[in-house]
Amino acid sequence: MTIRQAEEKDIPRLIELSYLFDYSPFTVDKKFRELSPDFFPAFADEMIRKKSSVSIVADGDDGIIGYLTVGLNEALSKAIGKKIGNIYLLAVEPSYRDKGIGRFLVDKGCGVLFTYGADLITVGTDLYNIPAIHVYESCGFRSAMFWHIYRYYPDTPRDPEKVSDSIDLISMHSLNQYLPYLERPVSLLRDRKIPQERLMGYISEQFLKKSMGENETVLEYRDNGRSLGMIHLTLDKLSMNTLSVDTPIYKVSDLIVPDGNAGTDIGEKLLRDIQNRMGDYLLMEMWVEPSQTRLIESLEKTGFHLVYSGVSLHRWKREISGNPAYNSSSA
Repeated sequence: MTIRQAEEKDIPRLIELSYLFDYSPFTVDKKFRELSPDFFPAFADEMIRKKSSVSIVADGDDGIIGYLTVGLNEALSKAIGKKIGNIYLLAVEPSYRDKGIGRFLVDKGCGVLFTYGADLITVGTDLYNIPAIHVYESCGFRSAMFWHIYRYYPDTPRDPEKVSDSIDLISMHSLNQYLPYLERPVSLLRDRKIPQERLMGYISEQFLKKSMGENETVLEYRDNGRSLGMIHLTLDKLSMNTLSVDTPIYKVSDLIVPDGNAGTDIGEKLLRDIQNRMGDYLLMEMWVEPSQTRLIESLEKTGFHLVYSGVSLHRWKREISGNPAYNSSSA
């Protein structure tokens, strides 16, 4: 087996291997796959072609039998003063699994990222993908955060009559008041070695910037002139490209009801409103942490169902062992 950096001509084979992901939010949820016969691994295609990404392949006697794609998050790294590397993709041909190829690729990929100056490497995988978790743990990764994906599939026609008069587009002034309540399933927020104030500053800045984009819809619930809750939807182009469809798929990026309104049903009202406001769409989804029990309760009351559970793992530079850098080699 030879390990080398991927070339442009290898991309079709890497995409072919990407169809083999058994544990991903796009494959575990069978209802998602049933929405379209034209499934395409859009996330893999995007990460492989990303200019800042590096893909490493394992060559066998008959060609590429596995690959790993990694990269640095430059903008985030600059903002928090720590270089953050990511493992985006790992795939091994089924007939070559359980032979140590995945571990070898992960070790090489970590070597690449640490050579590029990464302080921390993160990776996410299915909570029940035990073989992958074992590979990452054997390479020095440790669990940092668990997370869930909830999805809502509309099974009845949308009813415009159910759109609330108390809910409308949010103003920038109102948007700013929700910054202290931002809570997202970001594993770096659970790592004490990360400067949290700088990280939250970056997340808040991106939140304000993104919320004004053309693919974003941000609504607020108002009563007697006061903003009591907000919901932020993003048109999920990645999921749409995965299914090769034009019908919208939405991600609920944020649903915030400040603690002072915790005993109300404002969260459910916002969710029910968007379910009927947004016209034709295939599904809506939201990523949450298990500790967000009040949010999960609101999702379940409005027809969202748990479809996927994942785990994020971290490996700090001091934990590196084995291959310190990438080299083309044979095993």
